[in-house]
Formats: sequence, structure tokens, C-alpha cells
Amino acid sequence: MTSLIREERKARGFTQDEFARRLKITQGQLSKIEADELSPNVLVWLEFCALTGLPESLPLDEKACKAVLARMRALVIQNKRKVGQGSR
Repeated sequence: MTSLIREERKARGFTQDEFARRLKITQGQLSKIEADELSPNVLVWLEFCALTGLPESLPLDEKACKAVLARMRALVIQNKRKVGQGSR
């Protein structure tokens, strides 16, 4: 889960300080979460999901979580293609 948080932060172009403020935690806490030295609590997880638009029901197991996200991204790409084809 910690690498997911780091990947999503970087994908959105946030610094640790900016992302931490949005998660309502300190930059030090975010650094520890990203380094897998601290687990995010439920409130931080809910803020993360709200900020990124990811479902709160994502599995907490990182491997399963990444699989769900990969499938979600594939569906978004597929949907964009369908929308693009329909506008011709």
C-alpha cells in the first residue's frame, strides 16, 4: 500500500509536503508511510481515496490493490476509446 500512495502522489505531481497537507498529516508522517515505516490509519486512507478518486474498498493487500487499479485503468482507457468512437 505504501508504494501505491507514493505512486499516486507522484502521478498527480504533488510534493510530499503538498500531499501531506491534503491528507491532513505531516510531511514526516507521509515520508514514513511511503518508506513503509508507518501504516496509514483509516482516516488517512479515506482522505487518500477521496483525494485520488480511488474506491475506499480497495483491498489493503498491495498486490491485490495494484491488480484492481490496473483493471480500473484498463476500463477507463477502454471507455475513453468507446466515447471517442461514438463522437465520429
